[in-house]
Amino acid sequence: MTAWWNSLSVLQQVLFVIACATTLFMIAQIVMMLLGGDHDAGGADAGFDVDIDGTAGGLSDGHGIGDAHDIGDGHDVGDGHGMLNIFGLRILTVRTVIAFFSIGSWIAFTVDFVLPTYAAILIGLAAGIAAAFFMAYMMSSLMKLQNSGNIDPANAVGRVAEVYLTVPPARTGKGKLTLELQERFVEIDAVTSGAEAIPTGAAVRITGLYDEETVEVEPAGDATRIAGNR
Repeated sequence: MTAWWNSLSVLQQVLFVIACATTLFMIAQIVMMLLGGDHDAGGADAGFDVDIDGTAGGLSDGHGIGDAHDIGDGHDVGDGHGMLNIFGLRILTVRTVIAFFSIGSWIAFTVDFVLPTYAAILIGLAAGIAAAFFMAYMMSSLMKLQNSGNIDPANAVGRVAEVYLTVPPARTGKGKLTLELQERFVEIDAVTSGAEAIPTGAAVRITGLYDEETVEVEPAGDATRIAGNR
């Protein structure tokens, strides 16, 4: 084992360590998810996600991109507490980043034995990006599957939730919330009558029903988010 390790280049050693560590972490995440002890929209991911969009109008308060729109949905991007959304997928989360480093490192490590280092790095980056998108797609599909049951939005009234996609102001459009409801982690459409949009990652209180599948919300403040979701 020592002889094999010493035969590796420094890059290969680094890639091997990263690949092993992130793979173990990814397996632990999957086990936690299957056991119901982890949700992508909360916990570690909540403080890790970032807002980015190609149509940004400028920076807001030095925390992120302001006056922008999420790709494909016409909603404003939040203030740096949300997530990177591309084609409706949450790309920058703990799980997608771990998938990027795990798969990308294993591919680059393997390819470096047969191709030049620059080629191995490029192929590893491409494989990592593909893995991140695949993980985001799987999590999105899982969320939709969880939401396909008999979830009654009326049961969410009075609860505190987290904004998943920005809620436009003055009922000009619908955003999305995530919360634990009926012992499941679900996603619900939401509107607000307030004059300002409620950004991704903000805590909101559900005040009533807008229609059969949409709730009305108002800002709740970060202090009540955790207690309201449990």
